[in-house]
Amino acid sequence: MPTYILYPSGKKLCIDEPPQDSGGESDFHVRDGRAILIIREPKAYARKLVVLRRIAPTPLGWTRPAVAFPDQLLSMNGEVKGFTSYYCRNTLSLEELFTPLRSRLFPKWNYREFVRAALNLAKVVTWLVQKDILPVDLSATNVRVCSDAWVTLIDAASFQLRTSEGAFPCNAITPDVAPPEALVSARTPRFADASHVSFSLAVLIFRCLLLGTHPFDGVLNKQLFGAFPPDICGRISMGLYPHASRSPIHRLLNLRSAPASQPLPGAIPMDTVSDAIRKTFTRTFVNGHKNPQQRTPPHEWITLLSEFERELISCRNDTRHMFYRKLRHCPWCPQAK
Repeated sequence: MPTYILYPSGKKLCIDEPPQDSGGESDFHVRDGRAILIIREPKAYARKLVVLRRIAPTPLGWTRPAVAFPDQLLSMNGEVKGFTSYYCRNTLSLEELFTPLRSRLFPKWNYREFVRAALNLAKVVTWLVQKDILPVDLSATNVRVCSDAWVTLIDAASFQLRTSEGAFPCNAITPDVAPPEALVSARTPRFADASHVSFSLAVLIFRCLLLGTHPFDGVLNKQLFGAFPPDICGRISMGLYPHASRSPIHRLLNLRSAPASQPLPGAIPMDTVSDAIRKTFTRTFVNGHKNPQQRTPPHEWITLLSEFERELISCRNDTRHMFYRKLRHCPWCPQAK
């Protein structure tokens, strides 16, 4: 039975039950209302966890944790093996928002909550970036969402830090939210800059506003790709954003044929969001493909999403339906039939 010493309390913690969940690098337990993460390769994280616990900032004015920072470290034989942190009760991962689980756990949700979740995520990421803490592995499974659309980032051990006590890269990335330069890099782990986070944040915001659709998911031009279309990672690498008139691959090959990629039939249309937001996605995914500094920084999303939320109105036929006021018809009524 593994026995750990909690720091700084000095209490002993015995864990004899199987983990509730296991990720790529750690096992997850819950004890006394706290999350417990036991890291399988602790040497790669030990010093980073010590520093992260020491510098973990406290946001002003937020009544609930926005980030599950380590609060106590778990040690065995003098070596750090894991940590405890805030446990996100009664939440769904951002990925689970696009599954039937949402209807069961959050039955009162409408489009406003999706917009608000995106806005809250932008606020949390902005706050971290301003503290020079980069959530490089900003995946849909690392974001927990409450019924009121408040979000909490978990897996703080993957954050990238640059401090006076040392520089600590992110040890892993999730490919379907990673920018093209990260996907082609052979260096692992690698140091990222804020433009990496800007790309990943835009992917998650896109998925919130378009109800799960990935920004690079589309119908590919068969003349260009034949029977072997690239997966999502390949589409990101080539800049195959289907919601722009000319993608980076068109410019690269000087193509004048049909678009390399087009939106999925039946997907939520792009005019569901404001023109300003559509242009911002294009700026990040097209202009920012080769020039990462053109990607929209997190703080700009706060303004855009706040304005968009104020422009949502209720449907006259069903007040549960919220939609952009410049649309002629409610986009949700046909789906409800």
